[in-house]
Amino acid sequence: MELDISTIPHSIDLYQEIPENIQVQINSTEGYAPKINLTLDNKPKQTTFEYDSSEITLPSYGMTTIPIKITPTKNEMVGPYTFYATIKSNFPPDEVIKVKGIHSIPPENVIKRSAVLLTIHPEPDFFDKLQVFWGEVGDFTQFIYGVLLGLAPFVYQQIRKQIGKTDTEKKVS
Repeated sequence: MELDISTIPHSIDLYQEIPENIQVQINSTEGYAPKINLTLDNKPKQTTFEYDSSEITLPSYGMTTIPIKITPTKNEMVGPYTFYATIKSNFPPDEVIKVKGIHSIPPENVIKRSAVLLTIHPEPDFFDKLQVFWGEVGDFTQFIYGVLLGLAPFVYQQIRKQIGKTDTEKKVS
């Protein structure tokens, strides 16, 4: 049995008390739906990791994605950390062993691991928050500016037509 695990992103910058999400992708290359156990090892002690379940059933020949919400507390030490997302599965699965009574074949443990670099920064100050806010507002402002710039020739032609009509009406009267 082959299992693959990857994380998106592979490295993440976090600020104390501000949550971020990563995705753990697990892929199975076998034709049965294996049960997978997910564990997170070497986690920073003052950081919470939230995800739905540690036991996952993969679809046959399929892939699943598990979102993990990471939140460093205010007490977490600032600096780089590496933690590991580890998956483990048995082959043949426990269900096959129980149903078919296969006792002569010991289950094969398949273990895969993916490293994630986590850099924790101090809680952002007012200027950091302002920079993030301006980045979001700036993107929106650029969008509006682009739309207005695209509409400018049409508006200009409409204004010229209106001015042309009023000049013609003045000459007639």
